[in-house]
Amino acid sequence: MDFSKLFDLKFWFNMNPGIWQSAGQIVLIAVVALIILGIVAKIITNVNKFTDLTNRLVQKLSSVVLFFGGFGLFFWLARQQRVPIFSARFWWIVLIAVVISWGVVVLIKAKKYKENKQRQQQKAEVYDKYLP
Repeated sequence: MDFSKLFDLKFWFNMNPGIWQSAGQIVLIAVVALIILGIVAKIITNVNKFTDLTNRLVQKLSSVVLFFGGFGLFFWLARQQRVPIFSARFWWIVLIAVVISWGVVVLIKAKKYKENKQRQQQKAEVYDKYLP
């Protein structure tokens, strides 16, 4: 398999890349699996009551997965229908970059939230120590 074309701008910005054969089926399976995973995660967080941090984290990450799955399905359909502007390969790079940055932001916020909760708990313990 020749990976040198991955470093060519013509490959990424080709507005009419053609229809996928086996790779398209793999992408479709992966995108549908992400959508199903996001829906299952949403249902699990609604049914099971985890800790507040875990619940929020799973909800945010399931939103990321649903976002990626939805737009991935849109780009896959655009490729199958040969819509020139949306079937370009660079959209996949943009989508993956957005999802990774969104996931990193969610994890950073979760870390800050956990640290704030621990600080509040320590302050409450110090305060409660002096109460009768």
